[in-house]
Amino acid sequence: MGCTKSNGVVEAVEERTAVYPTGGGTTVVIELERGAIEIQGESGGNEIGVTATLRARGATSEEAEESLEKVDFMAARIADGLHLGLRVPNDGTVGHVEADFVVRVPLGTSIRVIGGDVGVMIYSMYGTLGITTGSGDVVIRGADVERLAIESEAGDVEFSGRLAGGAVHEVRTGRGDVHVRIPIDSRLRIEAGVSSGGLITSSLPLSGDTTGREWSATLNGPDATLRLRTLDGQILIGRLHET
Repeated sequence: MGCTKSNGVVEAVEERTAVYPTGGGTTVVIELERGAIEIQGESGGNEIGVTATLRARGATSEEAEESLEKVDFMAARIADGLHLGLRVPNDGTVGHVEADFVVRVPLGTSIRVIGGDVGVMIYSMYGTLGITTGSGDVVIRGADVERLAIESEAGDVEFSGRLAGGAVHEVRTGRGDVHVRIPIDSRLRIEAGVSSGGLITSSLPLSGDTTGREWSATLNGPDATLRLRTLDGQILIGRLHET
């Protein structure tokens, strides 16, 4: 455990690691009130690895360390996978604690993130991705997604990857930009909307209604739907340059 001091506030920091067998489960649920979550898909693995960097603040080093000692790293088995998060006592400690999670999961794991003030980064994932945040940017790169569902109250959303056919994929943010990069051979119906002052742009060869603040367009013969919406921001739809 280490401590640093800035502007009269002392912060205690501790790193904790854990490894869990998948146990045949296919879903990881991560719940966090404050901090950041990074998820990395790995091929050939049958374990879930977690590194959690916990931080607690206080007026003194003793107060910060006491708050940190009250926090437990939580890992609980659910019906089809693992639920990760923090267990914080109901005594005001939660307002002084945040965490950064780095989670390694086998490819094909379905991910569900429930966050408050949390930034989310996901790399090289297959499966289903469901993300709900209050604030914080969401970045997904190198994904091959069976179903995508992102809802953020405030934060930019970036997605780069493939979207499976036969599904409805949705990205919504209250305040923030939406930037989606998909392969040019994708077969999608794209429904996009922005509020007054917003703008939708695309570098893909879409056909249909691609003017104004509400688009209803297609890319090739659609067998899936992509819905994009922001109440205060821009939507940019571009080509994924695959190597």
